[in-house]
Amino acid sequence: MDERLNEIKSFLIEMYDKYPSLRFKCGYGSSNNIYIVEVEPLPEYNNEEYAKKELEFCDSFESKNIDCDIIFVSSKDICKAKDIIFKIGYDDDESYIRLIKTRPEGLIMLSDEEQSAFEKKYDL
Repeated sequence: MDERLNEIKSFLIEMYDKYPSLRFKCGYGSSNNIYIVEVEPLPEYNNEEYAKKELEFCDSFESKNIDCDIIFVSSKDICKAKDIIFKIGYDDDESYIRLIKTRPEGLIMLSDEEQSAFEKKYDL
């Protein structure tokens, strides 16, 4: 997984730790240079403190990755992520994601490739 995805994932995990009711789906937009993050539920997505952190992350991410864009949308938005890369906070069991950590508030799930990288990074 590339460094940009690791940066996005780290931010989303941090937000999930702080706001455990949030759920995220990260995927590509119309190209591999556009990342779309779907966020739910809507009341938490509209949380002012979360929104400020999201804006700060977007500004930082886009200044470091000038060839890429990142867009955060509510799950109710017409704009949707294509080709979901990873999910955080969902407890479904789709074939392309794996459980890596269970929490009382939900699950963090990653693809097989991400699972392997996570296990290697944390020496599991």
